[in-house]
This record gives sequence, C-alpha cells and structure tokens, in this order.
Amino acid sequence: MPFDLQCLTTIHPDFLAFGTSAVDVSKEVLRGRPYGGTGILYRRSLSQFIKVIDTGDTRMTAIIVQALDGPILIVNVYMPVDYGTAECVEAYNDACSNIVSLYQESEAVCLMVLGDFNCDCGKPGRFRDVFSQFILDSDLVCSDTKRLHGVFTYCKDDGSCTSWIDHVVCSKPLDAKISDITVHYEYISSDHKPLTITLCDVCCEACHVDTTEFYPCVTRYDWNNANVNLYQQRLCNALSTVCIPPCLLDCKSNCCVDTHTSYIDRYYNDVISCICLATKSCIPSFSVKCNAYNMPGWSDHVNDKHEEARAAFLEWAARGKPRTGPAHSHMCRTRAAFKYAVRACRTAVEQLKADARAKQLTDRKTTTNFWKGISQDTCKKQLATSTE
Repeated sequence: MPFDLQCLTTIHPDFLAFGTSAVDVSKEVLRGRPYGGTGILYRRSLSQFIKVIDTGDTRMTAIIVQALDGPILIVNVYMPVDYGTAECVEAYNDACSNIVSLYQESEAVCLMVLGDFNCDCGKPGRFRDVFSQFILDSDLVCSDTKRLHGVFTYCKDDGSCTSWIDHVVCSKPLDAKISDITVHYEYISSDHKPLTITLCDVCCEACHVDTTEFYPCVTRYDWNNANVNLYQQRLCNALSTVCIPPCLLDCKSNCCVDTHTSYIDRYYNDVISCICLATKSCIPSFSVKCNAYNMPGWSDHVNDKHEEARAAFLEWAARGKPRTGPAHSHMCRTRAAFKYAVRACRTAVEQLKADARAKQLTDRKTTTNFWKGISQDTCKKQLATSTE
C-alpha cells in the first residue's frame, strides 16, 4: 500500500531504500490484489555509485550503478496481471516499452530487469509472446530459465497451483558475470518465493570520467628551429658529471649480483635525466592537446556500430519517434551496442594502442607511422609520469 512505503527505510540502518506502490487507492473499493509494488534497497556505503531513476511508472523502480565496465541500469518490476481483457495485454506492452525507453534514454551500457513478470515461459499464456519479443528486441537473456530447471517462484495460498513467473532478464555481457541464481523455498513471506542473484567481477567506479587520463596534453619539441650546437654542448657538460659505477666495468655477462642491477638503473636514470634537461633548456617546445574524440580502436571496433546506430536513429526519428515497434527496437539495440563498444575501448586504451602499433610494424608501407606513433606514445607517458 502507498502509506506503507515509509517502512522500507526502517528495515536496516545500513541501507537506503525507495519504492513505489501499484495499488490504486483513489477509489473507495480496491480491485485486484490487496498489495503490489516494487522497491530497491542498497547499502549506504555504495550510495556514491548509485543514481535513483524516476521511472514515471508505479510498476517499476530503477537505479543506475556506476560499474567498472560501464553504467548498469537495474529495473525492479511488478508487471500487470492477465485478467483476460485486451487492456491487460496493452498494459503489459506499455510496461515493456517503458523499460526499453528507460534503457535507451540512459547512459547505461547494460540492462538488468528482475521481478514479478507475471509470465510463465513454460506454460501457454497471452503474455508469453510479448515477454519473448521484449527479450529478443532488446537483445537480452532470461538468466534464470537458462540456469534453473523445474522450479517455481509463485505458490497459491492453498498450495493448489504453482508457477514460475519471477525472472531475471539482462544484457548478454552482464549475464556472463552471473555466478548463481537461487529460489529460496525456506522463506515464507507472501505467495512469492525470494529469488536471489549473485554477480562476480562487477566493481563500482566513480561516475566522473577524467578525460585527461586518456587524452593528455603532449609536449612536442621543434627540432627544426633548435640550436643543435648549444644542445650538444650542454648535453656533453651534463653527461660529464655522470659517474659510471666502477663495479660495472669489471662485471661479467653472467653476473648475478643484485646490487649491480640497481647501479645499472641509477646510471640509466642519470643519463636520461641529462638528456631531458638539455632538451628542455635548448629545444623550443609547444603543447598539443589531443582530441578527446580520437579514440584508440574507433575504426576497428566502434565506427561500424556508430554508423549503424546513427542510421537507425535517423530512421526512428523520420517515423515520428515511436515508443514501440521495429524501428524503436532497432534503434535501442544499435545504440546500446554502440555505447558498449565505446566503453570497452576506453577501458582498453593501452591494449588497443599496442595492437595498432603491432599492425603498423607488420606492414612495411607504414613503418614511418609506426615510429611516429611510438614517439607520440612515449611523449604522453613521460608527461603523465611528470604530472604524478
């Protein structure tokens, strides 16, 4: 009931909570089930990584979790019951469309929908086709039916009827992180049995993304206008102050003295320091800010998905931006794929750079681009080290 929602915040002091009630109390006589609604509880310590979403629907509550692999939209649903009328099917379709719209309008790269779907996939029913089409159009997976067999989540009070109407539906990358799904028959709270899901390797990350981590300003040196004689003089003077460790002169190739390694590192750092000081003092320099949209891996992993998503969006907009139908579903799927590809590239910048350099090295025609790229990467790493 709506006036019972405040009880959610009193369940445990370490948890924050919010919820909605699907019971219409505007009329004197209540119809349907005497209770129904959704709610989400989350630990206070994780509140900085969680954003509450206003769904505008009394049958669902939602949050966005800032995870390491990208934002995850989690929706808790209480879908309409089939009373045998056309309005019930229409309401079920509307609820599915609202979920798709929430996902499409959010920044989330993965979706998880769980709760009472009022649809048993193993039995004939008018909602089964709608539920299956919702999963297909959104490129989702029904994780519980994939892992469990012969279970039930609903039991009539007199025990005469059982059904499997509570489900966990999520994106394929998120489904791969599910380690366990269990129906807890030992708990007796209502006519529904609790359904728990455990995910592994899902770490929280602050929602703010510092683009300087991926695209810093790079210092470039103008050797064309450099005073080479002055540079050589200062470099020679600086190198003359560097002492070669005497122990290294008599060291053999099969030396296994641990202290010699530290001497070599110190000697190397001293030489590099002299080169850097001479370069900074004699060679004209300028800073270049990399384009934030110059994303490593864009051409190989993102560009085709961006073009497909763009074309699908234009087609959807040309049709009047419908909330349901093939155009809307295609637009949602392509946009979700594009966002996931972008996030994947951002989390694998160094690996994508290395792959690009390896590809350039194997092509004899692009050896110049290879060394140019190595030079640019080295400058970026030196700048990042100096700023730390």
